[in-house]
Order: sequence, then C-alpha cells, then structure tokens
Amino acid sequence: MGVATPVFFCLYCVFTSLTLTEHLKHRDDHRHINRKLFHCGMNRCEKVFNSEALLRIHILRTHAVKVSDLKLSRSTPATNSRGQYVCSVAVCKKKFEVYKQFLNHLYGHLSFKVNVKCPYSACQKIYTNEKSLSSHLTRKHSSKAKSSVCHSQAVSTLSTVEISEEVPVEFQENDVEAGNSIYEFQNSKEDQQALLLKNLAQFCMRLEYHHIIPEKVIQYIMEEMSNVYSQGLSFLDNELRQQMKNEGILDDKIQRILSSVFKNDPTARTFNKELRSTYLRKEFYKRTFTFVQPQKVIFDRTIVRDGKEIRKQCFYYYVPVKETLLACFEDKSLNLKLKPIHVRTDGLLCDVTDGLVFKNKVMLDDPLTIYIVIYQDGVEIVNPIGPGKKKHKILAIYLSILNLPDHVRSHISSIKLVGLCKEKDFVHEVIYGKIVEDLQELERNGLYVEGIGNVKVRLVFIAGDNLGSHALGGFVENFSKANYFCRYCHLYRPTFSSRNGESIEFDLRTVESYNECVELGKSKKYGHKGVKFDSVFNKLRNFHCCNPGLACCLGHDLMEGCIAFDLKLFIDFLIAESWFTLHELNEAIAKFNYSTEERKDQPLPIQENASRVKGGAWQIWTLLRLFPLIVQEYITDEENEVWQALMMLSEITEIVCSPTIHKSNLPYLQEITNSYLTVRKNLFPDVKLRPKHHYLSHYSWLCLMFGPLMKVWTLRFESKHTYFKRTARVIRNFKNILYSFSMKHELLQCYLRSGADLRCDVEAAGTSKLFVSTYSKDIQDAISNVPSNLCNVEECLKLTVKGTEYAKGDIVVLSQDSYECNVQLGRIILLLLDCDQNVYFVCEKLQTLFRPRQRLYILGECKGYACVKQDELLSFYPMKSHRVAGHQLVKLKHAIMQQQNKMNINETIVITSFTKIERMNIELKNQNINIIILITTR
Repeated sequence: MGVATPVFFCLYCVFTSLTLTEHLKHRDDHRHINRKLFHCGMNRCEKVFNSEALLRIHILRTHAVKVSDLKLSRSTPATNSRGQYVCSVAVCKKKFEVYKQFLNHLYGHLSFKVNVKCPYSACQKIYTNEKSLSSHLTRKHSSKAKSSVCHSQAVSTLSTVEISEEVPVEFQENDVEAGNSIYEFQNSKEDQQALLLKNLAQFCMRLEYHHIIPEKVIQYIMEEMSNVYSQGLSFLDNELRQQMKNEGILDDKIQRILSSVFKNDPTARTFNKELRSTYLRKEFYKRTFTFVQPQKVIFDRTIVRDGKEIRKQCFYYYVPVKETLLACFEDKSLNLKLKPIHVRTDGLLCDVTDGLVFKNKVMLDDPLTIYIVIYQDGVEIVNPIGPGKKKHKILAIYLSILNLPDHVRSHISSIKLVGLCKEKDFVHEVIYGKIVEDLQELERNGLYVEGIGNVKVRLVFIAGDNLGSHALGGFVENFSKANYFCRYCHLYRPTFSSRNGESIEFDLRTVESYNECVELGKSKKYGHKGVKFDSVFNKLRNFHCCNPGLACCLGHDLMEGCIAFDLKLFIDFLIAESWFTLHELNEAIAKFNYSTEERKDQPLPIQENASRVKGGAWQIWTLLRLFPLIVQEYITDEENEVWQALMMLSEITEIVCSPTIHKSNLPYLQEITNSYLTVRKNLFPDVKLRPKHHYLSHYSWLCLMFGPLMKVWTLRFESKHTYFKRTARVIRNFKNILYSFSMKHELLQCYLRSGADLRCDVEAAGTSKLFVSTYSKDIQDAISNVPSNLCNVEECLKLTVKGTEYAKGDIVVLSQDSYECNVQLGRIILLLLDCDQNVYFVCEKLQTLFRPRQRLYILGECKGYACVKQDELLSFYPMKSHRVAGHQLVKLKHAIMQQQNKMNINETIVITSFTKIERMNIELKNQNINIIILITTR
C-alpha cells in the first residue's frame, strides 16, 4: 500500500490543497481574520507560526516533507565569539549585547563623519551619512527578511518605530507534486463564491467591531466600493464588446456571453444583495458565523419618590451563559479542549487550579467539566468628573474559563460578557438571579457539546473589588464606619484599632456562621456582624461566599491601597529627615533610565499635599520596586526604621506578586506581614491602619485557598471596560446604550470566533541557522551540555514566548539554593529555537551579590556560560540592568519562591505561635508538606 500524499487543511474553512503553494495562496482569502500567522494544517497539524520561514522549516523537519530548498544565508549583524556586536571603527571596537544600542552607536560615529561599514557580515558597503546607512539597511537587509518579520500581537507603543532586526532567508520553491490522495476534495465554484462573500463580510466586521468604526462610515465605504466596482465593470464591458467586435463576433452572441458572465459575478451580487445595508449585514453575520444573541430582561423595581412608592419598569441585557460556553467550543481562536486536571503534589502554587478552593470543586473522575470564574464591577463610561457622572454608570458582569491556560485567560478577548445593567436599576435578586438559574441548570444537567458529550459546569469563585464583592456576597459596604468590614473573618473594628489589635487573629467566617448571621440580621436594619442578606449565589450546589468564594484583588488592596498611602508616609518622613527634597525626588523619578517596559508604567510625580501616591496600580508598583534605585545617591542610613519598613513592604509585594510560590513559604509571608503591620502602626500611630491593611493580613491564607494572587486579581477584567468606553465615544448615542454595547460586543466575539484572535505561543524575529563553530569554546560547551539534543536550531534576534518578549542583553534568574540564597543571574547573549518550538537561552553567568537592605542585586563579571530552556527559568520575566553609581544593579520583579523553605538555622529565630500560622500548618501537613517555621532576623 502506497504512502498517502500529504494534504493541507485550512484552519478557517473546508478548503484543502495538495501543495504548500496553494495552501499559502488560499491563506490570503482569510486576510481579514488573521494575516499575521501561518497555520501548518498538514494532515490537520495545529501548529501556528508567525513567519513563512518557520512554517517551511517546521514542515521540512517535523513532517519530513521537502517543500523548498532552503538557502539560509549568514547575513546577520557581525558578532564576536561571545555573541556580542562589535563596532567596526578601528579606534573604537566597542561591544554591545543589544542590536538597537549597537546601531545607535554606529549612527553616533556617522554624526562625526566617521566611515562606518554596514553591520551585516555579508555586506561590504561603507557609509559616512546616517540617512544613507539607515536607507541601506531598510532596502537591502530588511526587505530580504520580509518572510521572517515578527508580527507581534501584543500591544506595544514602540511597535511602529523599532528598528527592523530580521535576518534574510531565501527560498527556492519546490513544492510537493500533486498526486492521488485518500481525501476527496470539494473546493467547488460555489465554495469560492461563499468564501468571497465571507471575506468581504469579515472585512466589514473587522472595521466596525474591532476598530470600532461607526455604522454610517461602513455603509459609505460599502456604497463607494460598489460604485467604483460598477464603474470598473462598465469600462470592462465596453472594452470586451469592442474587442469581440474586432474579432468578428456577432452582436447577439456578444450580448449573450457578457450577460451570462456578469450575471454570475459574485462580487456584484455581494454588494447589491447580501451586504448592501447595515441591517442585512448584521443578519448575515448572525446567520453565517457563531453568534450569541443578547436577551433583554424586563423587570419591575420599586422606587421611592416624594415619599411614595412607585413601580418602575427596568431592564438589563443578559448574554446566556449556556450559549456562550457552547460558542467557546466552536471558537477557532480559543481551541478549547477539556483535559484531566493535573493535581500537583510538589507543594507549588502555580495557578488557580493549585488552590484549595479549586481542588475542593475539581472532579478528578470526570474530566468533562468546565470551571468558570465570574467578575462584576461598576463601569463609568463617560467622564467621571463631568456632568454625566453616574448618569450612565453600568454594572458589567464577565466570565472567564479556568480550563484555558493562564496566558490565554489573560487576553481580553478570552473574557466573555454575561450581563450589562444600569447601576441605578440594579436589583440583586433579579440581575444575579438569572445567572444563578442558568448555573443551577448547568450543575444539574450539564452542557451537551457535539463530539464531546455531556459537560458539567462549576463556578469556582467570583472576582471583584471590595465594594463589588461585598455587595454581591451580602456584606456591609461601608468600610469607613462599619464595625465588621471583613468578608473573610469576624473582625471587630474597635479591637482592630486597639493596642496590638493588628496582630489579633479573628475567627474565619464559615458557611454556618454566615447563615447564623443572616438569620439574626433579618430583624436588624444593618444586618448582623457585617452580613446584611443571603447572596443568591449561595443557592448553587458547589459554591458559597464563605467557602471562601470571593477572591481578593491585590491591585486594589495592596498597590492602590496599602502601598499608595504608606509609601507617601515614608516619603514625607524621609523628606523631613533631609534625605532629599520633594523637588530632588521628582527630578530623580523623571530622569531615571527606565527600560522600555518600565516606561509604559513610569511613576507620576509625588504631590506635596496629597495623602497618597498618585497613579494606577502598575505605576505605584513600579515606583515601589525601583525606589531604591531612583534614590540610590540619597540613601544615608539603611538602618533607619522607616527605610526598613519600606523595604519590608517591598518584600511583601515581591512575594505576593510572585506567579509561583511554594506552600512552605506561606508562614514566612504571614509573619512578615504581621511584623510590617505592627511596625507601620508604631512608626505612625496618628495615622490609623485602613481596612485594606487588614486584608493584607489574610494574603498568606488566601494564597493557599486561591493559588498565586496575581492569577485572581481584577485588573485584566477591568481592561475589558476599555472596549465599552471606546464604543461609547464613537457611537455618541446613549438612548439604549446597553443594547448597543451588548450587540457590538457579541458581534465582535462572532468575528473573533472565526479565528481572528488566533495566537502562536512562540514568535521569532530574525531567524538564521545557528553556526556553533563561530562562537567561543565556552559557549559551544554550554550548548553541548543541554540534556536534550539540540538539532536543527535557529538563532533569533528576538523571541516572544506566550506574550513575553526576550532579547539579547536581558537579565534572567538561572538558579538559587533557597529564598534569596546564592541567587544566580544571567545575561542573555543568544536566543535559540529548535524545530519543536522549544526556546533556549545561552547566558553569561554573572557574579551576583544581594544587597538585602535595598533589596537589589549587584552584577559583576562573567564567570561562565549556561544554556537553559525558557520554561526552566525560575522567573519568566526578563529584566534590564540599571547602571547607578558605577554599579550594574537589578531589581527583581517578584520574589523567587519556587523552592521549599530551607533557611539556615544559624541566621534565624523560631517564630512564636500565631493562630493563623498554626492553622496553616495543619492545612499544609494534611497535604504531606513538612515545614519548619522560621524567619530571618532583621
């Protein structure tokens, strides 16, 4: 039996082809869905690449099919044996790790009329003018690498101005010849006509719903395109008639031929029929693509006006959860697949699925279960300080699926809309009751998915800020005066405000205590012990607000709460102690050499009379993280109590923001948090601790419950609000704004489900074959020491892995013995990509010295080389070094907490007993994790 011919299947439609040439040509038919990615499709392979070069290499090496003769040139910017770019000017010879810095250095020589050779090794051109060199690089070197351009889908403010760094790859086409196939092809004329219609429809959808262009503009574009096309047909008709007359063809025959041809023109029919109006276009979208229809739910609400109760008819829009989940299985961008849940036994908390809340709900014997998260928040869609304040404020309810990988869940398009309601019309039982009814049905009967079977649906937790979570859970919403303001424990405000009250442990809320408070509070105006009423979500079989079911948000509690206010206290104290003046501090903040990523969240100037640091959560976090670097020259006393408190707050933030944490480190987090709250209260006794300070004391326990708190915060959900705010500015019509929002959002989702949001995990820029022999023996040895055999490796100038961009010169964490003990940092000098899309970094192992009083690392000389796989790094965040006061300094983005706590007993003291730590010990030991509770002496 002969070997079947390889067949290429289109990801977006039913088209099939026998050659790569046809496959790539057909790809252009879907240019309005995703023009930046190349899908393999050979025998239904699901691999996706960001360049044609990588696709061809994948087919050649993975599928063992020869699609082209590859001629990989070594026309890359010249580097030495250490992988560094070397200046070609004889009297300079300066070395660089980053290509962009190297190019800027060459331009600096040209500004002084110094001759500079083209940095590409295969090119011998010499230039004396900056514009000439820049033009040469664009015309001669960038264009050759057009097929390997990295089309990053991550939003970047620099994407349009960064210098192209592609490496040329030349091909000679020699595709597989067509032959007999076991597949039946049905790429008929009707399919092509339908594809043309869909293509034009997706063009309109992209403009109207993705780029949010008004409907009137879309209609004008379509009408003008139709007019231009008609004029072109008329000109073509006249030309054809004249040419056929010249050939002696009779007029009747000419008329019959042209009538038949133009009558069957699919483009004209598309303009004049299916897509000729706004209404017809929308109906076509709904009929052709996967669309979920929002439902208008009408209800009566009692309001009091002039002392009289009046019945008012209200409404909100609800997007059915069941239909939304079904649509997710048809979403070509998500590619949702249900797999058995992996239960970790190594004590690591890496995602929500590692927390006890999820584990208590997981169905190990039934992998066909969808686990969802619901988020609710109030959205001000107009200027919050203008005349329309609160007039158009709406409550938005979203949904996220935990079965998706965390890097996919973070995409805004992966967050689905559930409901929109005007905040002034909100009624708890009505708005949330409809959602609970659907979830109860899904709990009982499940969801039937064609090709998979019956799928169960479970709500794991509800995300939101404190105000929204308390309103949803039935808790008091007055945080400034209520005596019981915590949804996690029975905290009593007078006790919390008393001497040493911040260290007192209160009993955690349970389902039983919650129900008791509900019963006792029925006869009271403000409820009992902080509980006003029973949340409708507690009707669900596998959910309760006190299990716990309401997650925290460190963006609101920590960054915009504790850090924003406490950091301002510390700064005011240091100014009073004459460390620096406010002007000197603001000047240092403005002039600090931020990296490209840090500049996106550059801190705002400190205001003199403000009670807090201004800015968003990330801006405040950036200021705290980089503060020791910013004020490096002004630090006069590292033993100062306020400075130590500042460093303690910084350490807490680093631990809490860690994407991975070992459970044995949680008692240390609990103790350092308790210590900080005590120190903060003692240093500034006149400034009371806020409710958010108390929430901070729950963070170690909440990590155990929900996993890393960075995975449950609300800032990614809040980014979803941007779409509705942009839409409101464009449509400028608020008569039925909820309908406009829900319809436009669902039509956008309809467009994205066709594959428009497809992403590849690894995106490479500037790929060329790795020639190991051109590098030093130390680098060759490092590459050869990789456990897996590196074969068919490409060298890259830039790599983006799951949205994180790596480049030469980045600092990464290679290893550490235990928390902050013998940390080894490395500088990336080579980025490698093998044929299986595995990413490796060749790094200089740098001498690393930790400065604990400033919580930063000092980098020294290179002491060797290491080749490490990207997913084996202790932190996936790449960092930039900062040269301050003659030293190369690095501040980690988060603490490295993967290892089990192994602190040296000689440097520690035993913690005295704490109720919460003892409770945590029991929970950890029940999971067979042995720990020793220790804390470093300060």
